[in-house]
Amino acid sequence: MQPEDRMVVIGLGPAVALGVIALAVTSAVGSGIVTFTLGSLALVCAATAAWRVTVIAREHAAPAEQTLSQAAQVRADRRRPTFDRETGLLAEWYFRQRFEEEIARAKRYGHALTALKIAMESTTADAVATARLAARAYLRQVDFAGDLGGVVGICLPDTSREQSQVVVERLKELVPGIGITAREYPADGETLSALLNEQSWHTTRDASHDEEFVA
Repeated sequence: MQPEDRMVVIGLGPAVALGVIALAVTSAVGSGIVTFTLGSLALVCAATAAWRVTVIAREHAAPAEQTLSQAAQVRADRRRPTFDRETGLLAEWYFRQRFEEEIARAKRYGHALTALKIAMESTTADAVATARLAARAYLRQVDFAGDLGGVVGICLPDTSREQSQVVVERLKELVPGIGITAREYPADGETLSALLNEQSWHTTRDASHDEEFVA
């Protein structure tokens, strides 16, 4: 018997038992008033049993509908491109998903994790393309980079902020004129948005923002 079937039996048990007793007593007693009373009780028990079946069915239908909705979302995500064909970097939605997975792993095992944010002092097409190319080319196998529009995000698993300086300096050599912010989980933030300082990024695009960049 399935768990939901057992729940139905448990939920209906008292009502059914009371109805059966009422019917048995009704058949054994000749008094009209008693017969009417017990018969009414039997009908109430039957109605209660029907109501319980409906309630239990609805309780189990909701999780099933939620599961189907989640499955549909997973299928939809799989149909979305996981990388940007123009830049070769991970698409923003997939980069964020991967990064959250790395945060969960770092939290569980106590590993270091650093996020790099690359922004170009010059926003010309050539400057942006060069920075994206460098981010894609100079990474370890376990690292990954995402195209976040105006900036490039890089995830460095098992890497502290100090250790990331090797990558930072190398990228700055390859692409002059870029600013790079390095932030470590969880000291500098516990979410990707905090590590990228997105609130400031989305509201401030002036020279004062360069104070965050690693020299």
